[in-house]
Amino acid sequence: MSDSDKREKKPMRLDNAVEPDFDPIAAALRQMHDGIASEPVPDDFLSLLDQLEERMAEKAKKPS
Repeated sequence: MSDSDKREKKPMRLDNAVEPDFDPIAAALRQMHDGIASEPVPDDFLSLLDQLEERMAEKAKKPS
């Protein structure tokens, strides 16, 4: 049995990279990101995006 066979095998990811050991900082950051990403977009921000889309559409219609 070779040295590589004796080592504990770590789970592999789809890209064949070795999965890192548990990192509590990364886990906390991931949890914070997931919480923020799942929040709804505020109405005033959606309104600003709508206005921006309208202005961009108007500019696209005008010949340069």
